[in-house]
Amino acid sequence: MPDATFACPDLTTFCRLDELGLAVVVQRLDPDRAVLACRVVDPDVWCRRCGCQGVPRDSVVRRLAHEPLGWRPTTLEVTIRRYRCTGCSHVWRQDTTKAAQPRARLSRRGLRWALEGIVVQHLTVARVTQGLGVAWNTANDAVLAEGKRVLPLGGRRVKVQPVDLADGCPVCGVVSGRVHAWTVQRVRDVPHAGRVEVVVRKPRLVCAEPACTRRTFTPATPELPVRARCTTRPRTAVLAQLAQVGRPVVGLGHERNTAPVLDGLGHASFSTSSGGSAPTATPRRPQGGL
Repeated sequence: MPDATFACPDLTTFCRLDELGLAVVVQRLDPDRAVLACRVVDPDVWCRRCGCQGVPRDSVVRRLAHEPLGWRPTTLEVTIRRYRCTGCSHVWRQDTTKAAQPRARLSRRGLRWALEGIVVQHLTVARVTQGLGVAWNTANDAVLAEGKRVLPLGGRRVKVQPVDLADGCPVCGVVSGRVHAWTVQRVRDVPHAGRVEVVVRKPRLVCAEPACTRRTFTPATPELPVRARCTTRPRTAVLAQLAQVGRPVVGLGHERNTAPVLDGLGHASFSTSSGGSAPTATPRRPQGGL
C-alpha cells in the first residue's frame, strides 16, 4: 500500500489551477516558456437573460500569464466555450472570473505572485516581467491596480457576509431564501487605527411570490441601506460631534472618513450657539438657480 501522505501526480494541482477553476488538458514546452492548454471546469449552460438552457456554439482561446514554475514563464491557453440560448438567442461565454479579472492578461495566481514578489521579496518590476513573460507596462499596471485593491494605504479592508440569507421581499413581504446572484457593496465605517472599508458580500434573492412585480431583490438593513456609501455609525458620530462642538464639516469628513455622508450637508460650517440650541447650516444657493 503506498504512503497515505502521497497522492497521484496531478499537473492541475501542482500548478494550482484547481483554485482558478481550470484543468490542464495538454502541455507544450517551448525553449523560452511552458504552455499549458486548459479548460474551464464549471459549465455555464444557463442563459443570463431568460434562464433557458443554451447549446454550444463555438469556442475561443484566452491566453493568460501564470506564475512561473522554476523561473520559466508559464502561459495558460484557456479554451472557453460560447453558448447560444435556445429561447432568446443570446450568446455568452463561460465565466472565467475565478481564473482572471475581465480583460486581464495575468491570471489571479500570476498577479498574486507578482505582488508578493515586489512587496515581500523586493523584486524589481523588470525581474517580475521576466518571470511572467509579459511586457513591462502590462505587469506594472496590473501590480499597481492589485496593490491599491488589496493594500489600501493607511486603512483596513474587512470582508463580511450575512449568515442568514432569507429575507422578505420589499414589495410583497414574502420571505425567500433562493439566491439568484451575489453582489458586492463597499462602504466606509468608523476608523480604527486608520480608515476602515467594509466589503459586504450580499445575496440577490428571487421573490417566491409568482404574482409579485419584483422578481429579484437585495436585502437591506437600517444600518446598511441599499446603495449606501457608508454605514450609519459614522453618520451618528459626525452628527454627535456637530451638536457638541462647532467643527467644520470638511474637517470631520477627513477625520471620520465620512465624506460620502456629508455630501448632502454641503461644505459649510455648523456651529452651536451659546444657548445650546441645535446646530443650523449656512444657507446655500441652489445650483443653477437665480
